[in-house]
Amino acid sequence: MSDEKIKLELGGGKNRLPGYLNIDDRGEHSGDHIVADLIAVGSGQRRLEFSDRSFFPDDSVCEVYSSHCFEHIEPLDGLIAEICRGCHNGAKVQIRVPHWGSPEAMCAGHKHVITPKVVHEWCERVYHGKKLDLVTTMFMPSEHYERAAALFPNYTIYDLSLYVPATMFESQFSFNVQRVS
Repeated sequence: MSDEKIKLELGGGKNRLPGYLNIDDRGEHSGDHIVADLIAVGSGQRRLEFSDRSFFPDDSVCEVYSSHCFEHIEPLDGLIAEICRGCHNGAKVQIRVPHWGSPEAMCAGHKHVITPKVVHEWCERVYHGKKLDLVTTMFMPSEHYERAAALFPNYTIYDLSLYVPATMFESQFSFNVQRVS
């Protein structure tokens, strides 16, 4: 492995981001796609690894992106730990999941709902001498947002996301990985 920093996409399926190495539990190994048991990684039974079973070196990852994957993995602690281990100090991590108030949050195949409280708990834990530092939380409005916003004109987008079900379809959490002294 060269000193080049790696960009990882977790659970990208067939619609992968260009320039990212995708790790998913489906498909076939190729130059930019690794088949791995993310549930075993989440439970701490396995590490994030290349197809030749060598591990991603510590501090070798500069970015992690995941869209609609984390809600399928239970438990998540091992995956968060592996992200922190593999990422260098200051690495960017972006996780997109169904919004907790969306009807899609607990559809078939989803193991749990990821809420700001869950994300806060991730940020409180130290993994391999590093932790996630939450930078931004964004909510993507659903088709019901405009009507809810008209009914509750004094509510912010965050208020609507908390108190009016189905107004958001997705939550996006962006982090920096920080070394803890």
